[in-house]
Amino acid sequence: MQASNSHFLYHVNSLILLPQTNDTMKLVTYSKNGKEQLAFLVNNNLYDTNTANASLPSTIMPMLNDWEALVGVARKTEDDIK
Repeated sequence: MQASNSHFLYHVNSLILLPQTNDTMKLVTYSKNGKEQLAFLVNNNLYDTNTANASLPSTIMPMLNDWEALVGVARKTEDDIK
């Protein structure tokens, strides 16, 4: 899967779809400068999680490890992007 963000094209390594509702949050990981980056996928654009909100991690494992504490912040941040 490829997604565009401005004029850049990224190869998306993984796509995580969270509980199927009207407000499904889409998180992806992609390679940025040779390192894993976690991002929101909104309207075919990627928004780095840690750039959108400094309290969110930049990679998937810390996000999953602290999911209960971060899911609300992530959902609000994604809503702010929309």
